[in-house]
Amino acid sequence: KLPRFGFLSQKDVDDATVGQGFQVFAVSPDNLLSTNETSDNLSSFSVPSNTWQFLITVKGKAVVLLTVDFLDNKWTPVSIGGSELAGQLSKLIETWPASSGYRYRLIRVYQAKSEFIELSTSEKIIGIVPLGSARIALGLMKKDFDPADIQDSADMARKVKAVVRKNLD
Repeated sequence: KLPRFGFLSQKDVDDATVGQGFQVFAVSPDNLLSTNETSDNLSSFSVPSNTWQFLITVKGKAVVLLTVDFLDNKWTPVSIGGSELAGQLSKLIETWPASSGYRYRLIRVYQAKSEFIELSTSEKIIGIVPLGSARIALGLMKKDFDPADIQDSADMARKVKAVVRKNLD
């Protein structure tokens, strides 16, 4: 049998635990495209959604994401998958542990097929880490995900805006 959803065996399924959760913040294309401000940061265009993605781990290793949404007044699992994204998010929280005061905001730009993590502390936003999908969509030089590759949020907003405009035209 081939692995299903990143699990190699029934034992993996039995040993699976729910890890770090990430609320999905979606970028509104209308808001993004309606401004000419060059100083706006990516998070200023994002709004919280009812969707959360949770790392599912086996023996401490992230294998997939469980997506949960608030539907009909209750939290409902809606999908499981995304093993590549799960691995990237796991690397990110290993590099920037919450126990050291780091906070994460998962920002998704559907019209650019891109995902980012806004990295911050309680005092300030450190920057934006483009995940693999964003690296590809934005044509960033280094295509491989690097959790230490922190980008300027306003610069990322400008790049995303160009991709969204092109994709909507």
